[in-house]
Amino acid sequence: RAEVLWDGGHNADALGALGEQLTAWGLDSYTLIFGSRADKLVPQALGPLARLFRGARRILTLPPVGPGVPDAQTLGGWVRNFLSEQHLSIPMQACTSAEQALAAAAADGPATLVVAGSFWMLGPVMARLGDARGAPLVP
Repeated sequence: RAEVLWDGGHNADALGALGEQLTAWGLDSYTLIFGSRADKLVPQALGPLARLFRGARRILTLPPVGPGVPDAQTLGGWVRNFLSEQHLSIPMQACTSAEQALAAAAADGPATLVVAGSFWMLGPVMARLGDARGAPLVP
């Protein structure tokens, strides 16, 4: 069974705090589901984002819902380019739905799953995971 850590991580300060907390807990080699609005990927966020990505054994991108968000291909391309610029060789997959991202994460086997980057992306993932009894929150 995987442990899931939810965090909005929606700006530079929040991404920095998340990275610091993961380090303090000794968490690394996690699967990361990451989604962000394009206007949040500002220069101040890049250092904390690189730290978050460095701890991941795999990155699954998932665009948030709502107006003005990048599509799956655009977000995935941005993350691929960023990983290359940071000289990070981390497997990455662009996902188009929460179902696809969770299925890909499940294929990694039991591991810590970190879901971060946008509050607008967390909702669909949470709804698909279900409640504590395993019943889906959204049919």
